[in-house]
Amino acid sequence: MHRITPARLLVMFSGAFLLAGNASAYVLQRVQLDYNGPAGATAHAVDTVSVPPESALHTINANIAGGFGSAVGSVGTFGDLGVQAYLHGLGRLTSQISIYSDEFVNPFSSPRHAQSRFVVDGGSLWMIAGNGSTLDFSLL
Repeated sequence: MHRITPARLLVMFSGAFLLAGNASAYVLQRVQLDYNGPAGATAHAVDTVSVPPESALHTINANIAGGFGSAVGSVGTFGDLGVQAYLHGLGRLTSQISIYSDEFVNPFSSPRHAQSRFVVDGGSLWMIAGNGSTLDFSLL
């Protein structure tokens, strides 16, 4: 039979202290749309949700429209997202969605393997434009 000694109590409490942690994660979801056109014409829309301070994630949406075209972006509760943009004429139209979560933290400062899986479900990039025009898609 084991006796509970002060040294054993210290080891047990130290282990419990090291294993204890904050069970919640910080999650941020953001949609940002920007248009910059000739003669200083601009349009901007943004929608953000984060937990905390909010108690739960919810769907966010942003949209801009005008004589330049339109852009729409949204993120659902579970991180499902969609963007659509249409630009005619001169200018720059940007649709950006950011999703951040610190749910998995590496407390030991040593390299760890991380893996992310995603599905690109439909969509297209199509551009009819003049010389010097660009169309970019990036997944970071």
